[in-house]
Amino acid sequence: NHCWIKVLESQTALLTGNHEDKLLKMRTGEDVTVQCFFTSFGISKFFCKDSCQEKVLVGTDGDRAQRDRYSIRYLTGTRGGSFLFVTITNLTKSDSGQYWCALDSSSLTQDFELIVTDGEFLLN
Repeated sequence: NHCWIKVLESQTALLTGNHEDKLLKMRTGEDVTVQCFFTSFGISKFFCKDSCQEKVLVGTDGDRAQRDRYSIRYLTGTRGGSFLFVTITNLTKSDSGQYWCALDSSSLTQDFELIVTDGEFLLN
C-alpha cells in the first residue's frame, strides 16, 4: 500500500520529513486538513489519535462524518485508489500527537505526527 500526506487549507503548515517520518507543525487556533491517499478502497473509514485500537476520533461506513472538532471525507480516485481527508479545527496544544488515517478496521493505515504550539517556529 503506497500512501502520502498533503496538507490542505492552511498556508502556515510546515510538512517535513519523508514518507516514513511525517511531521506537521501548526499553531493554536488554526485548522488543518490532511489528505491521506491509499492505493486501494475501503468501506469503513477512521481517523484516530495514538492508535485506532485506543482512540477513534471519528469513523464511518459512509463518505462523510464529523464529531466535535474532527471530521473525515472519503473520495475514490478516477485512476484507482482512494482519498481520506481528515480535519481538525481550532487546534490546541493538547492536539499534539500521533494520528492515523485508516480504512477497514485498521488493515490499511497511514500516520502523521502533529505538533501544535502557541508561537512562531524556529527553522533549523
